[in-house]
Amino acid sequence: MTFQEHDHPRGQAGKFTEKQQSPDEVTVTTPTLTRPDGYDESWGPLTSAASEVGNRLEESDGINARAEYAEVGEEGIAYGITVGPELIGSIVAGDRHVGEDDMDYSERVDKALDDANITADHLFGYFKQRYGADARWEGDRGDVAVEFYVEYGEEGAAGTSIEAMGDRVENETKLLAARNDYDYGAAMQSHLADHLGYRVDYDTGEYVRNEDGQVR
Repeated sequence: MTFQEHDHPRGQAGKFTEKQQSPDEVTVTTPTLTRPDGYDESWGPLTSAASEVGNRLEESDGINARAEYAEVGEEGIAYGITVGPELIGSIVAGDRHVGEDDMDYSERVDKALDDANITADHLFGYFKQRYGADARWEGDRGDVAVEFYVEYGEEGAAGTSIEAMGDRVENETKLLAARNDYDYGAAMQSHLADHLGYRVDYDTGEYVRNEDGQVR
């Protein structure tokens, strides 16, 4: 006699018999999440973007991108890097003085910007023009947050993994270009100086204002 030929007590499902669902039961289906490039199951489970909406994730949280943080929203994720005050400060105010703390240096840089009639729009416009990024002041010490925004696909936050979004921001924006220009060499500072109307004085090695003082 085969298994299918066994009789079962009334109302009791057999081992391989389909269980009848009561009207009050609801089936919850977990959506398939988008996967990062080269994903292997051994890496562990993926993280749904929907589970992190409203949170700020740091590099150590596994955002899978060379960003310092990721602000997870309902429609997409903003990935950011923080640019220190010396980037702008050494152009308009010179290097930090010996023993000068963050606040004193920030105040000196602010005054130099005011004296040169350089506004926040001038500064932040550089990051938009060169990298397609949004920029804003971060804190009160002259740091600048440079952010790259990526929207979710048709699958929305519930079907998108944080890990796959990390691949997307690196492939679809100029995050890596900005990070490399800032971390290695002086490319970002050189381009910003030119944008603000400054050039290097090769006798002193310091930045000086062009004769026209024109912001690009």
